[in-house]
Amino acid sequence: MRTLIVPLDGSSLGEAALPWATLLAQRLGLSLTLTRVVAVGRASAELGPHAQQAQASPSWREAARYLARIERDLRAKHIDVVMEVRAGLASPNIVDLAAERDAVAIVMTTHGRGAVGRILLGSVAEEVLRESSVPVWIVPAAKGAATAPRLSTIGVMLDGSSLAESALPCAADLARAGAKLLLLRVVPPVERAVASPFAERDVDEAATDEAVTAAEAYLGPVRQRLQAEGIDVRGEVVRGTPAEGIREAVVSFGLDAIVMTTHGYSGLDRLRLGSVAREVVRGSAVPVGLISRRALLAQGSAGRRVRDLMNRDVLILELDEPVDSAARRMLARGVHAAAVVGSDGALCGVLGVRDLLAWHDRAVRDAADPGTIRVLAAQATIADLVPARTITIDDSATLDDAQALFREQRVESVVVVRNNRPVGILAIHDVLQASASSWLHPS
Repeated sequence: MRTLIVPLDGSSLGEAALPWATLLAQRLGLSLTLTRVVAVGRASAELGPHAQQAQASPSWREAARYLARIERDLRAKHIDVVMEVRAGLASPNIVDLAAERDAVAIVMTTHGRGAVGRILLGSVAEEVLRESSVPVWIVPAAKGAATAPRLSTIGVMLDGSSLAESALPCAADLARAGAKLLLLRVVPPVERAVASPFAERDVDEAATDEAVTAAEAYLGPVRQRLQAEGIDVRGEVVRGTPAEGIREAVVSFGLDAIVMTTHGYSGLDRLRLGSVAREVVRGSAVPVGLISRRALLAQGSAGRRVRDLMNRDVLILELDEPVDSAARRMLARGVHAAAVVGSDGALCGVLGVRDLLAWHDRAVRDAADPGTIRVLAAQATIADLVPARTITIDDSATLDDAQALFREQRVESVVVVRNNRPVGILAIHDVLQASASSWLHPS
């Protein structure tokens, strides 16, 4: 039977992880492995001949008695549970134990202080998340024991990238255990461009509305794929900063937990979600399941296709679209490139920010004043800006095919097509990170 690792530090705050871990074990048919790490002044890897001395220490015996009491209480609830005391540094021991037991996940609280060494579990949790090769559930200690946990509705944070969608299998497992899924996309307000950094900024409502519409269009196919697997799922788009939007969604939609990757990319601007995940954990009143890049790499890349890594939130422009409209939409979405299609929907090319800047430079040379440039931008179409050379890759191609294409063409991103129609954007950094698993985590 596969297991969940539950690190405890002897405090009631640390034990706040137990109700959630117990619920997961019951719903998913898992066992619990309780562990407590005692500080003995040496890292566990350095104990060697001192291991027996550590096991004879008062702190070790006290930790064993403590875990035995928790174990008895859980067995009374018909939970399959084992315990293990370790000595040394907390985070390396927790990570190593998860790897040794082939754990499904680690479940721990954000704050809890141990009597020995006054270890702050908040910092330990962050170290575990950074080094763990399995997902980590962070349970807010202040809220963990207040009410009995539920597994009714799980929120999944998406940002349009395949990396963020890597949280979906974990969420789907919970859905198959009886939960509903809410796919959540947060759209930050789009601010108008200003001439001076000191000028007051205001929200471009039209651009924000367009971004919301694009986010809703993105969630549709993701929802349909999950529904085809028999999963009860819906999508919601909310406005605001990512952390604020997620916290508000917990209340508005009655979320019982959140699942997300710790790093994702929004559009093509490589927006890191690490800081977002940290803010969500700090302010969350519900458990947060975090899946790090290391955990994703540990799953391996064998058999993965371009469709598994591509960013499906691709901006599509029409060939006869005015230059000013294309520039505004790209600015609103924060992307560096967009696919351009003809009236039949077939791919005609790719328009990049560099193409727009080159057009602007030519217009500045030819125009008498800024007003003339605005008129030209409204009259000209992007048909004259799209480069004749368009690099694409089929969504069924392998990662090896993608690597070879990036090497040959010396580009950073390509358009992903299916039947000559754009379905996504593939960036070289996503391919390299996925392929790195073959040497970071050899089988």
